[in-house]
Amino acid sequence: MSLPQTPITKNKDLTVINIFAGAGAGKSTVSSGLFHLMKIANYDVELVTEFPKDLVYQQRWNMFFEQADIFTEQHHRQRRLVQYGVKYCVTDSPLLLCHMYTSQDYYKNLLPLVDEAFNSFDNINIFLKRTKKYNPKGRNQTEDESLIIDQKVIDLLFVQKQKFYMINGDHKAPKKILQIVDFLKNGGTIFNDDPSEDPMTYVDASRVEKQFLIDLGII
Repeated sequence: MSLPQTPITKNKDLTVINIFAGAGAGKSTVSSGLFHLMKIANYDVELVTEFPKDLVYQQRWNMFFEQADIFTEQHHRQRRLVQYGVKYCVTDSPLLLCHMYTSQDYYKNLLPLVDEAFNSFDNINIFLKRTKKYNPKGRNQTEDESLIIDQKVIDLLFVQKQKFYMINGDHKAPKKILQIVDFLKNGGTIFNDDPSEDPMTYVDASRVEKQFLIDLGII
């Protein structure tokens, strides 16, 4: 039985916990750990996995140029949760990552659509600071390329004026993110006026300049 068409406005009913970073920073590991903790805590949550990793294992290298297809599949994985009334999802492949991999000679209207789709959801954005050794298995980038993408992702979050949390991508990350989710669920907000004293840093990119974080040695 098919479900009735769900309006795009219903996307705001789904809180998407976006785990940002370049390849090999621990996005999948942290996402899985967070999903596990949220399930135990009785959250209505699902895990949205990374379609590009499927393509790597299938050796469908040509598909990486076709970012419209990757966006469509990744977006579908979130939209179907909206259709079934799921309240939370954790993803290691945020829609905005299309910005990192879309060629300059690709369709010019794709990225504005990506931005619109991303902002249609209720987002909690997490940037993982790289702490683990790079593992090339299942990747389409080298370690050096992934480090460059780390910085480009941070730049993108500032350009987009997104609110995000910077967290070390270690074994403590899932529990820290769950604390954020719990806090926000109860109507709280987090802003750390002296992020140099806290390994978990809240950044409102509409209020804080990137250079401020660089000066503090955070990025």
